[in-house]
Amino acid sequence: MTTRDSWQRKSGFALGASAMALTLFLSILVIFAVSIGEQRQSQRIDAVRASLITLTDLHAAVDEAEAGVYDYVISGDASGAQLYQDARLRVSADARQLATLQGISASARPDVARIQRLTPTYLDDLRHGIALKQGGQTALATQWLGSGPVEREAHTLRDIIARLQAEVNDLLRSQDVSAEDAQRLLTIVFVITTIIDLVSFAAILTLIRRTVTLREQFAQERVRAEERARASALDETNRRMTDFLGIASHEIRTPLTSLKIGLQLAAREVKRASAGARPRNAAGLASVGPLLDRALASTANLERLTADLVDATRIETSALMMRPTTQSLAPLIADCVAEQRLYHPGRTIALDAPEGEVMVTIDADRIRQVITNYLINALKFSDEERPVEVRITMDGDNAMVRVRDEGPGIPAEERDRIWDRFYRAPGIAHKTGSSEGFGLGLYISRSIIERHGGAVGVESAQGQGSTFWFTLPLAVAPNAPPASPVRPGAATHDSSNPPQG
Repeated sequence: MTTRDSWQRKSGFALGASAMALTLFLSILVIFAVSIGEQRQSQRIDAVRASLITLTDLHAAVDEAEAGVYDYVISGDASGAQLYQDARLRVSADARQLATLQGISASARPDVARIQRLTPTYLDDLRHGIALKQGGQTALATQWLGSGPVEREAHTLRDIIARLQAEVNDLLRSQDVSAEDAQRLLTIVFVITTIIDLVSFAAILTLIRRTVTLREQFAQERVRAEERARASALDETNRRMTDFLGIASHEIRTPLTSLKIGLQLAAREVKRASAGARPRNAAGLASVGPLLDRALASTANLERLTADLVDATRIETSALMMRPTTQSLAPLIADCVAEQRLYHPGRTIALDAPEGEVMVTIDADRIRQVITNYLINALKFSDEERPVEVRITMDGDNAMVRVRDEGPGIPAEERDRIWDRFYRAPGIAHKTGSSEGFGLGLYISRSIIERHGGAVGVESAQGQGSTFWFTLPLAVAPNAPPASPVRPGAATHDSSNPPQG
């Protein structure tokens, strides 16, 4: 080894060690600063979540107070009055707590002040209904609770709470995004400093030994670090998706179920009370029945929307479970048609099915979900006096189901996009039913059918209605009679060549 080589090696080692020490020091400073910022961000997120929890509890307490008063006035059950008293305490406590929470922005403070002003008045009006009932004036109590001022107060209070919940939700999402950005920054800093340190270390070893082996080891270490980073990112994504599913099932479904059960019990009590009520009280009770029916319908819509969100999330994470069994397709579809006829007694829903068995291997609940979604869309986008037709045919190794309506039709440029997640075709008005939805029904339907090895499609012309279809592979059931031949005029189709007619 010459003196020059020795000097170069020592100089390279000193430079490499200095670079490593400097990058390590800088990385520690940056990580410390980012960690402090992340901790503060976490505290802000916790404050926003506390605000959201308080608003949710306030909303539920207001609903319970109103439900308790109505139950007491209608049925005379003292538990309704007790429910009102308990909910009143929660409403007052939540309204006071809102003023002290740090998770509500300054722009939302006027709404908080309005809640604090409005809740005592609204609770006193509800209590007045109880007082009238206790004085034997049931009809007057029912009239008082259904009067304009009380309804306006309830509507205004719920609107304010809903607006605050939406604002806090938006703030929570923005805080989550900021937290994710901080985490990404911390990861980037850590990866960059780690790479710099590894490069410096590799340079030192290169100057000392000048061997290819060490460079190969460095390359291998870098590959392993990248694999660990990818695995860590995947684990984090899976964890967040799992958290979402847990929140969706627990925080949304559980209170919805409780609300639905409560409304069903209330509707049952109203019907029972109406049957034995005096004529002058029966009119007041009869006015409550439609309100409960609308509330139950709204609850059912919320359950459907929640189920769509959960299914869409499971599809994105490949967690949508299938439990296939071999069975006849026609009875399943006939049951779905009968169910929609029951829900829409004034509509004409025709079913055309082959005489023989149409055996398929399917998850019956999921296929029921698809055909029900097709039928609901057909009923929703067509006039009440126009019929809806369902047809089952067989073509080679596939069974095909078509649902035709006489609605406004779908523009050509929208026919591919309607199957996308969260997409709702603009400019197509709902003829009947509710317009609520996230644009997930067709996306979920397509995913279910594709998981069964089938295909979906739509034929439509503006002003001439639409025909949504899907195919399923036929299954050969043990000891099953041969399938009926395809009816005259049927054609063979797939997802790239949709059927005609």
